[in-house]
Amino acid sequence: GCIYMREECDIFRPTDNITLYGHNMSNGTMFADLHKFEEKSWWMDNRYIYFDTLYERHVYQVVCIFRTSGTYGVGYPYHTFDDFSGESEFKSLVRNIRKLAMHDSGISVKYGDKFICLSTCEYTLDNGRLVVAAVRIT
Repeated sequence: GCIYMREECDIFRPTDNITLYGHNMSNGTMFADLHKFEEKSWWMDNRYIYFDTLYERHVYQVVCIFRTSGTYGVGYPYHTFDDFSGESEFKSLVRNIRKLAMHDSGISVKYGDKFICLSTCEYTLDNGRLVVAAVRIT
């Protein structure tokens, strides 16, 4: 496996919410390190995500870390929010991921902000996902 982006996402436009998936490999590769975000002290020391493409570099600040089920109709479908249909849909995403959050930075976000969600396997829930959600700051 490799890190991959949800096919509806576009890094060049860019999409309002880019979702990247990676396995939680037992050898520590791929997105296994996302589980370190469960420790608030580690997360506070590593609150920035640097996302480089061939053409640009962006910095994202972690908004929250949450768990959900990846089962359709059971978990929160954070990954289906690629482009927000309006401010109410944006606020719905923010409200719901903060409600699920293990840790919430309290960072203010506003409609028009761009998000990135890093998603990996999580084993405390059936078909679980651990998600690190961050907002673009540059």
